[in-house]
Amino acid sequence: MTQKTPLKFRMTGWTAMLAITSLLLVASLLLPKALEALPDKFWETACDTMGIYDQGYSVLFGDSLMAQLGMAARFGWNPYKNRSKEGRLATRSIEPFSQALKNGTRLVVILLGTNDLGLGKPVQDIAAALETMGQKAGARGIEVVLCSVIPDRHGDKGKRSPEILGILNNRIKEICRARNFHVLDLYPLFADTEGVLEKNYTSDGLHLNATGKDKLAQSIINTVKKLTRPAQAEPAGGH
Repeated sequence: MTQKTPLKFRMTGWTAMLAITSLLLVASLLLPKALEALPDKFWETACDTMGIYDQGYSVLFGDSLMAQLGMAARFGWNPYKNRSKEGRLATRSIEPFSQALKNGTRLVVILLGTNDLGLGKPVQDIAAALETMGQKAGARGIEVVLCSVIPDRHGDKGKRSPEILGILNNRIKEICRARNFHVLDLYPLFADTEGVLEKNYTSDGLHLNATGKDKLAQSIINTVKKLTRPAQAEPAGGH
């Protein structure tokens, strides 16, 4: 007599991912703030499973100001990939930048320079690195957005003073005009009347708090929306 084996439900990798994605979809609608704790890579995998990147995507390439944004909470089910890294220097990012631009990248948003200034790197070296990165992306048909550098509240003993930031940010704008890049001028959005980081946007004087992150993310979304087709640039519903 043949013994019957009890039926067991086993999820394949694909069905497991589909189930997780479905749960995330519900969570994004009901509890958007809870998504902030999700790792960007995990969220990116979910977006990929949902076909969010099928028509191309935008890449964020920056330092901790971008790395800490929280893609799930602030960009939602929209085609963005975050390739930012805490502590990143513009002057040491040419190779990592090239590696970050995979097939499917349609636009890249670059926010770098803060850490370089903090280490005393010359403005001309920072600007040259940003220009080189932009040229590499442009040569591949990728739209380039260079962000002006956001101030901190301390000026870092003069290394990130409003005067030095003004020189670098003016150079960034000149590069954008000369190379046909797009500029996202963040400095006036985050500076107070004294030219330092508005206190409502930070908890430590350098990094952004939740309010500051919301403002940065929405500024990026609004800029990308203007530069890409509507299908790619729908505003995130994660606020």
